[in-house]
Amino acid sequence: MTDADLAALDAAPLAALPDPVRVLYPLDGAVMPQNVLPPDVQWDTGAVGDVLRVVLSTPHVRIEHVERERDASFERAWSVDPEAWRILARSDLESGVTIEVD
Repeated sequence: MTDADLAALDAAPLAALPDPVRVLYPLDGAVMPQNVLPPDVQWDTGAVGDVLRVVLSTPHVRIEHVERERDASFERAWSVDPEAWRILARSDLESGVTIEVD
């Protein structure tokens, strides 16, 4: 991912998207124990050439992953790094994790 890709993603008007990106998995409101493997975040929208950002956050931790949808075989999913997931899961025990894809 280049700096230009990241700048374009930050500058893109989200309201101009024909359909917002919906997170398909994990399900909204799902509860996961801290000691499970990290989820594969899955979403429903995208096209070849799109630059996608997946953000997982709690009040004190933010994990950001960015990549370009390279071809038609792109699966619209990202496997969260296990160490990053461990830090996120233990960061705010009373708060949920927010997942966004744009």
